[in-house]
Amino acid sequence: MFTIVDPTAIKDWDQQIKDLPGASFFHCSAWAKVLKKAYGYTPLYFVNTDRKLDTVIPLMEVSSLLTGKRAVSIPFTDYCELLAPHPEVSRVMFDVIGSEGKKRGWKYVELRSDAGFLNGERASASYYRHTLDLTPSVEKLVSGFVIQRAAISEKLKEAVLRSDSKKALKHCAHFTDLTV
Repeated sequence: MFTIVDPTAIKDWDQQIKDLPGASFFHCSAWAKVLKKAYGYTPLYFVNTDRKLDTVIPLMEVSSLLTGKRAVSIPFTDYCELLAPHPEVSRVMFDVIGSEGKKRGWKYVELRSDAGFLNGERASASYYRHTLDLTPSVEKLVSGFVIQRAAISEKLKEAVLRSDSKKALKHCAHFTDLTV
């Protein structure tokens, strides 16, 4: 059985989700409270209520004149994993979310997670997810950035040479100054 909850109204929400695989700060009640209070978004977290909490699909209902009424998981994040024990659960949940969206008049649902839950449907857009392991020393992390910065500068110079544009060259020089 699936139900919709508002994590800001559940006293021990953070305790309930802290050990779920993939749970992050963006699943916590504090983030939901910020979005609710600052932007007027409505938290609609789809959860499995059959047993101990093991499935959470965090959504915020967003209404704007520009984009209409929709559900977003989760605004102001690049990635917010759907917390489900296996893809079949999230696929069933996706059907539940679709039905709820029709009732609420959503134009679309924006899920910022892996596509394994889509029931064979094609995603309307795809993005790359980047992760950075912060366990190495600061020196090792910074040395990796220096290598990347040099590679980016080289690619920019190559692009400028192909474009043969003095304006692009000026921007490339400015970028290199900023990154060195």
